[in-house]
Amino acid sequence: MFKQFDAILGKATVAVVMAAAMIGFNSCSEDNSSGVDDGGTGGGNPGAPVEALSPEDSKAYMESVAKDVMGCFDPQDQASTITLCKYFVDTYGNLDEPEEWELDSDDNDYFSARKLMNGLFRSVVRRDAGSLTRAVNYVYDFERFSGVYEPGQYCWVRTADSDDIVFKFRNAGGVVCVATAKGSGGESSGTVDGYTGRLPKNVKVTLTEGTATHLDAEILSDINEQAHTATAKVNASSANIVVSSDLNATDTRVTNLSVVTVSGRTLVKVNAVLTGHDMCNRSVVEPLIRDDMRLYDLVDKGEVNVDVLGRLQFKGNLGSFGDIADHLDAYYDSYDDLSKDQAQQAIENDCKRLNADVNVGVYYSSSVEQAKLRFQPELYEDDYFDSYSGNHYYYWDWSVLPVLYFTADGTTYDFESYFGNSRFSSVESQWDILYNSYKNLWK
Repeated sequence: MFKQFDAILGKATVAVVMAAAMIGFNSCSEDNSSGVDDGGTGGGNPGAPVEALSPEDSKAYMESVAKDVMGCFDPQDQASTITLCKYFVDTYGNLDEPEEWELDSDDNDYFSARKLMNGLFRSVVRRDAGSLTRAVNYVYDFERFSGVYEPGQYCWVRTADSDDIVFKFRNAGGVVCVATAKGSGGESSGTVDGYTGRLPKNVKVTLTEGTATHLDAEILSDINEQAHTATAKVNASSANIVVSSDLNATDTRVTNLSVVTVSGRTLVKVNAVLTGHDMCNRSVVEPLIRDDMRLYDLVDKGEVNVDVLGRLQFKGNLGSFGDIADHLDAYYDSYDDLSKDQAQQAIENDCKRLNADVNVGVYYSSSVEQAKLRFQPELYEDDYFDSYSGNHYYYWDWSVLPVLYFTADGTTYDFESYFGNSRFSSVESQWDILYNSYKNLWK
């Protein structure tokens, strides 16, 4: 059940963080050359602009924020964890599941400890408590897979009894490493499409290497199908990175607060709220999942607020989710029954509806709206002669183009023209350096 909430919340967040994704957050250092006032009214951000910035000054400010984000990361802080994970994947990742689990063709036909660890990771990082149930094979209870397991020649072998799920292995230096999932607090169960997963309400996940702890996470979850409620709380730490998430859901309201901190500094904070109907009603949700229909039609409105380092915010109100999905996918071309002019009118109507239903603004730690997300028609034309057939062809299509509208001067830019063409080259170069540093740790 948590998966569909994450999917819907993810869609709500997409429109809000679209600009952030295009920025390509990169490395370190502060740059106050963006025309901002250090004595501004930005609260926790003394360099917050006190007025709407021009597109060029906004670019400089975004570059500064992006570099500040990258400056929070030093690959050496996570080096030992990355090294251990790489060694595990290379050495033990392809071992089959324990024979004691007696998985058959109805149990997803192939299972490995790597999938288990990936499921544990997903349950923490993606705030998807259901992943832990799926990690231990979709629909079965925690107890079925409990025990202590160690590497055999071709598969993991059960070596001892345990109420927990424990995998023991050795690192390259022979030090004993232990990955443990410990359940407590009774069970929480959920059923979707005939599959039932029974997950302990409290699951603690740890990964140790000798006396060092690489992962320490706790997942608290509870699904009440009779009351149509669900909750999931996650607190996880690995190296200097801490992730927390708090999701609460009823039929009419789903809320989620997620925070990521690095070395004690709040990197990203996301607060999302959805309102709708039957969002925790199994009899309604299950057929939508089974028939690959749209869960978004259960959502009426959404609100998402994203804060990056207390310096950059994206605030969005979204209405009529089903309509938004339809209009975002609007597309008309010369093969349709509509004429070019009729298609233009249709796409303009789609954009008008989107601009009414999607209200997303960009802020720099003040009440001043710097830019907003808008949608406008985009025309593509191709007029060409096919020498093979000897025919002349003319093709056109209309689609929806997301753009940034800057309130300072009323100009608009599509994301490619604003963020592309190496306009953020200093950010891109710093990103390449950081990315390659992490990549080298995995080699």
